[in-house]
Amino acid sequence: MIDIHSHILPEMDDGSKSVDESIKMLSSFAEQDVNTVVATPHFYIGETSVEEFLEKRDRCKEKLMVGIGDMKRPRISFGAEVQFFPELYSMDRAEELCISGTGYMLVEMPFEEWNRYTYMTLAKLYTAKGITPIIAHVERYLDFQKESDIEVVKKLKDVNALIQMNTSFLTYKPSRRRALNLIKKGLINFLGSDTHNTETRPPQLRPGFDIIYQKLGDDGIDAFAYWGEKIMEKIILV
Repeated sequence: MIDIHSHILPEMDDGSKSVDESIKMLSSFAEQDVNTVVATPHFYIGETSVEEFLEKRDRCKEKLMVGIGDMKRPRISFGAEVQFFPELYSMDRAEELCISGTGYMLVEMPFEEWNRYTYMTLAKLYTAKGITPIIAHVERYLDFQKESDIEVVKKLKDVNALIQMNTSFLTYKPSRRRALNLIKKGLINFLGSDTHNTETRPPQLRPGFDIIYQKLGDDGIDAFAYWGEKIMEKIILV
């Protein structure tokens, strides 16, 4: 299992506050048989430059790697959760915010109703930069849109976006039916824990997959296996 959305880097953003907490998070993933975790700290264009972000990420990465030593843990890759903005497709060094070794970028969309220019920016990210956007925690935006869940996700896919859902959308019973409906339609490519800490937002990936398997069987898992293999073809891991 691969978790493509996590905030495990210590002292980087609003995620892990220390190396010790990061180690606990990684240990929890290992107990769930998660073999790959992508660290995706927040990138906000209004707060930092790409260069400053990458320098800070490298420092936090070094702290983590020294701290974990030779512990049994998932392999780790590095990317970013990039805040959407209209000029994202023209940002210098945007490709360096992709998941290491790949052309996939995790994008946090606006928490508001989207218009055609929003979708156009995603399309241009692909056509101008060769970057495939992965929409982070898609469930958080659905209630802001006028269209149905399925229509919204299909419009994202029409502009070459891939879709990530948080496992909490599945584990939270009131939203489970909506989550499973999107998965049954084959519209979700990745699950992510979006873990930030060990208490209020802990690493929980396997519970989401367990629910999918219980409700939909192998058919529900196949798409995630396919996209997991696709991203693993190029990903750089430590």
